[in-house]
Amino acid sequence: MSLFRFDGLNTTGRAQTCLPEYASVLTWARGYLPAGELDSGALLVSPGGLTSVSEIKRFRATRFVRINESLDLTGTHPLLTCEGRWTPAGELASGEWIMGEHGPLRIFSIEAITQKQTPVLDIVTDAPFFVDGYVTMSKSVFLDRVAPGIVKGVAWPQLGRASEDFGQLA
Repeated sequence: MSLFRFDGLNTTGRAQTCLPEYASVLTWARGYLPAGELDSGALLVSPGGLTSVSEIKRFRATRFVRINESLDLTGTHPLLTCEGRWTPAGELASGEWIMGEHGPLRIFSIEAITQKQTPVLDIVTDAPFFVDGYVTMSKSVFLDRVAPGIVKGVAWPQLGRASEDFGQLA
């Protein structure tokens, strides 16, 4: 069953919701680092403070969404909109606003891209974190606790609340 589509490119499958290894993740100790350099236990900056990487799952993907000519991620990877909704990247459109590290960011371009087999990661945490300046969350948390039965977006309690908010969604 297809939950999400982007310009006719089906992006179903749990292994398809990830970040490429070259995406920059905001760490507590070293600032932005390529996702491929992270290890379990790394502390990431979260809108509500800090969150720890509990696991890193590795996959490969060929189809991505590129937002604002700088952020690449699989089409089902969730981003936080300014309306407080977690929305898969492939469901967003030019002109929409999503949350960034320093406040709202307007999407001025979004496109589907195909690359050779690219290593991608699901960075498992218990709270949202920043990738290339945008607010996102672990694919596992999104699919297991937020997305079941949802096609586009999901209300989120309050940005900045502690990670125990995730437990209330289970």
